[in-house]
Amino acid sequence: REPRAGCREGVRKMFSAFCCRARRPTPDARRLRSVLMVFGLALSTTGCALLRDYSKLEDIDDAAPETNWIARGDSAYEREDYLQAAVLYREAAREGQQVPIAWFNAANALVRLERNDDALEAYRRSVRAAPGFLKAHQNLAALHQLAGNVEEAARHYEAAARLDSSDANSRYRLGELAQAAGDGAEALRWFEQALRADPKHEGAASGVAQVHLAARDTTAALVWMERYTAGSSRPPQWALILHADLAVAAGRREEGLRLYREAAAAVPSDTRPWLRMARALRAAGRPLEAALALRQGIE
Repeated sequence: REPRAGCREGVRKMFSAFCCRARRPTPDARRLRSVLMVFGLALSTTGCALLRDYSKLEDIDDAAPETNWIARGDSAYEREDYLQAAVLYREAAREGQQVPIAWFNAANALVRLERNDDALEAYRRSVRAAPGFLKAHQNLAALHQLAGNVEEAARHYEAAARLDSSDANSRYRLGELAQAAGDGAEALRWFEQALRADPKHEGAASGVAQVHLAARDTTAALVWMERYTAGSSRPPQWALILHADLAVAAGRREEGLRLYREAAAAVPSDTRPWLRMARALRAAGRPLEAALALRQGIE
């Protein structure tokens, strides 16, 4: 039936909005156009008038390259034009093109621009569009952790851990958060879960040893380190640093310094061995050598 005069304008506006959506190159656009044809006919003269205005809807190419915002965003991202990429990905999301991916990619571009607040909101939109999007939860958690939003970081790391039983990194990060909060038992639980997911996760293995050390249980830390590194031709860097710390604490300073040097050579980009070495040398009354080690650590 023809709508009553009082609601005709509202119906017209709603119908126009749906027609605008139908113009967009989205997967559901063609189905929406079919619905509009039926809806328009049901509106009698009002609908027919509107359908005449949108009579060319079926001629729109769903895959028109000029409206493939995701592809254009990818191209800008590859050129390292992150601002343009963020704009294009946002447009893709608004046009309904792979919405979770579009917001996720926009967030990644915004992180590159160091616009972390905007990136947080984009990651949130990605998660809202796809609650099971593992990587979006992980990135959102990491950004919250960087910003010091511990509760939000933990919430999204836990969501990621629930989504993927093999996600060792999220479990490791939860251990880090618990350790920073002084909850050794909770930290140990998460580190052990991370190691069950990935027995070679060095961060989690180091975390277990550090929990024991924080509890002043040197024996447990050493036993754990020896068990973890058994059969390894070369101990991991964290084990070298831990062993060096223990040697220095036990008065075996030269052995500790040797192990710090080995750890520094194993991962040259890591400043921890140099800074620990500088501290040990300064405590031993060797200020010139300490200064040289410190310089290595900060250069």
